[in-house]
Amino acid sequence: GEEKLSHANDGQYHAACTFVAEVLGWSDGIATLRQRNHFALGQTLEILSPAGFGLSFPVTRIENENGGTQETAPHPLQILRIPCPHPLHAGDFLRRREA
Repeated sequence: GEEKLSHANDGQYHAACTFVAEVLGWSDGIATLRQRNHFALGQTLEILSPAGFGLSFPVTRIENENGGTQETAPHPLQILRIPCPHPLHAGDFLRRREA
């Protein structure tokens, strides 16, 4: 799927979505991610996968490598775990839509 881009009069293109994480694995409803851009509890993430896209889910918990919880994912390349009801595969991407 292509991201829709809009052209403003400032001469730059603006993406409607932000890539937030790469999926490293998924098991028993928990996704392991490598975070790339900021996301937070309560936001809705969309799945981009060679198997298809269009599925989304809310972020209800963010757990770091030490098992601690956090409200946001502010550190690029941090390894995190979040609940995801949809099966994911290593190499899938997660994005969030911009308002």
